[in-house]
Amino acid sequence: MIQLPARSFELLPSPQTASILGKTSSTINKDTFNVKATSGSTSAWTLTGGSIISGNGTNQVIVQWNNPPLTAILSVKETNAATCVGNKVDKIINIVKPTGLESNANFALNSYPNPAHDRVQFDIPNQVNGSMTLVLTDMIGRQVTRKVFKTQEDASFSVSDLPSGMYLVSLETTAGTYRVKLEVLKQ
Repeated sequence: MIQLPARSFELLPSPQTASILGKTSSTINKDTFNVKATSGSTSAWTLTGGSIISGNGTNQVIVQWNNPPLTAILSVKETNAATCVGNKVDKIINIVKPTGLESNANFALNSYPNPAHDRVQFDIPNQVNGSMTLVLTDMIGRQVTRKVFKTQEDASFSVSDLPSGMYLVSLETTAGTYRVKLEVLKQ
């Protein structure tokens, strides 16, 4: 029988990948995220819902989002100088359409009262023809309500069931989509 010399092994601790710092919601095309820098470590980043533009391997990345609305997942794993790999850390980011108002010199979407408590009314100019769709979304892009109406109809709806907060009202017409911010305040 051959006897092998005893070997000793040293168990090296895995790095503790830090939390990802950065936004949880975005309306812009590019964002920057980072983790706490650890000397001698590298960070391997992955992203669903967009592309990593720069910084993979470092503690900071710049990402570019796909077309909103979407939910993106940014992940990172730290590898230390001893090549031990830490746990994967994820961050969920909601990418929403920007809430900037589109302009049209011939058309302004007005709502009143704003802030609204019970019911909100919209003024639709006579030059807008055909049926229209009014879509109300919350500030992270989730559709709250949708109503189809004609210009001659009463362009209003109840907000009494909605929680207080800011909303985006989009009026989709054959001439384009027009938006206005709406604040709902409960008394």
